[in-house]
Amino acid sequence: DAEGNFWLIDLGVNLARVDADDLAVENWVIPNNQSVYGITVASDGRVWMSANMSQTTSAVRFDYGSQMFEFATGPVAYAQSGIAEDAMGRMWMNDWSSPPRIYPIDKETMVTGQPFTVQGATSTAKVFGVAQDQATKEKVILAAGNVYGVAGVQDMMTVDLSQPEAKFYTVVKGDTLSKIAKEFYGNANAYMKIFEANKPMLSHPDKIYPGQNLRIPAE
Repeated sequence: DAEGNFWLIDLGVNLARVDADDLAVENWVIPNNQSVYGITVASDGRVWMSANMSQTTSAVRFDYGSQMFEFATGPVAYAQSGIAEDAMGRMWMNDWSSPPRIYPIDKETMVTGQPFTVQGATSTAKVFGVAQDQATKEKVILAAGNVYGVAGVQDMMTVDLSQPEAKFYTVVKGDTLSKIAKEFYGNANAYMKIFEANKPMLSHPDKIYPGQNLRIPAE
């Protein structure tokens, strides 16, 4: 975690924390006899684990401060695998299906969304599923396109709420957000619109690099 403490599981119902300073070990038994498989520590310090062999629970979250376990519900694959937080602060987990599927988890409601099927064995990634709006769809495509080794993304997603489509742009040497805004909007001062559309992947308007894919929202 952010303090250097080490978290681990036993692929069963036990969670442990090893203190970074004195190597003291704390242990917890996950309630409901829920076994887990993958584990990660999110940016807010809470520990997430993908549930395993469950028909009702998709993931488990543990808050060290309150010593409380919470359980995510929604679409559940019987055998889960990894779990991770992306650069935008969203939680994702995958299952053992073929082709593999990834599931978004809403941190606020602890509800797992419908899975996306991702085929990325070649340099082209395919994304499937239903996004709640156009912006979410475009950010999924953007995230897939910024993965090392992926040359292109085949969009096979649909959206619940139709909105104007954004364009995508690949940064080249010498680019700035102001320069890109001038090209697309005719106004260099509109660079913050591009910056906001690509947060939290972009942490600062000046921090872009050649080869990076950006989402350019409609005017």
